[in-house]
Amino acid sequence: VIPKHANVANALGAIVGNVSAISEIQVRPDYHPAGLKGYFVMGACQSYHVELPDALREAKKAASAQAQEEAIRRGAVGEIMVNTTTDESSSEGICLEIKVTARAVGGFAF
Repeated sequence: VIPKHANVANALGAIVGNVSAISEIQVRPDYHPAGLKGYFVMGACQSYHVELPDALREAKKAASAQAQEEAIRRGAVGEIMVNTTTDESSSEGICLEIKVTARAVGGFAF
């Protein structure tokens, strides 16, 4: 059974639709017996940083670029908005991992 206004609803969905993509990068601390040595940035890019702000900056840059590239590959056009978030996992006050997530959203070409 097809609803009476199915064609209008489908067209409306196409008009307001968008394309999105998500990319995640992990930042993991490098602990040694002498203490914290630095941070690994792990994902499509691999790098190592002594300072956390540098590692987070690199992770956000890589996650944003990957999400934007994937959104374009999926058909996004025009202005693509990218938003990044960070989520830290810790145990007993010790950082285990920081997950950087980027979400890119753009319009869809008809």
